[in-house]
Amino acid sequence: MKKFIVGFAITAIVLSGTAASALPIKKKKSEVIQPSVIVSAVEAPKLASWTGGYIGAFGAYTTNSTVTIGYSGVNYPDSNLTGLGGGVQAGYDYQMETSVVGAAVEFNASGANDSWSGTISGTSVSDSYTMPTTWVARGRLGLLASDKTLIYATAGYAYGQRKASITIAGTNYNDTENQSGYLVGGGLEYRITPQLSAFAEYRYYGFNAANYTLGAATFSIKDSENEVRLGVNYRF
Repeated sequence: MKKFIVGFAITAIVLSGTAASALPIKKKKSEVIQPSVIVSAVEAPKLASWTGGYIGAFGAYTTNSTVTIGYSGVNYPDSNLTGLGGGVQAGYDYQMETSVVGAAVEFNASGANDSWSGTISGTSVSDSYTMPTTWVARGRLGLLASDKTLIYATAGYAYGQRKASITIAGTNYNDTENQSGYLVGGGLEYRITPQLSAFAEYRYYGFNAANYTLGAATFSIKDSENEVRLGVNYRF
């Protein structure tokens, strides 16, 4: 009996093991890890506005300019007014989409001069004319060719000190007068950085005549000037 029970138990264990091995093995699905993608918005760089104040400095060259001396109803023009100068300016611009309007004041010191010498009725005569200082108040209107490049026109009022001298037969006579006039011109300004810009400009000045007393004679003198300038502005 014991042999029967042991044999039955062994047989049951073997059969159960065989049945278990015959069952299909379920394969475990492999998990696919999806990479996470983080999308962040990149903010476009802000364009520098032209609205605001600025200060600047410039160098200037006066060339092909004319001094006209009037005496006894006769005008004597001379186109030798030439020289270097420079100055400082301060202004304010306001941007309206692709247009810029502004105003500025400036001070210009110049070494430009005109001189002549010769003989009149057998008497040696020489004269000179200089334009030491000029003050300007002007406006400007420009269009943006790009966010960094401004093309503009400018016009305004000019007021300057002028000196005239004449030497007749070795005797020198001098007089200093203030003359007013106008200016028109145009130029291009380029933003190197948001604060720093460089500009190139052409101007024409027309000054009214003033009376100069040189010795016993009175002369009417006026000048017209062609000027080119290069400079830099700092914006704040």
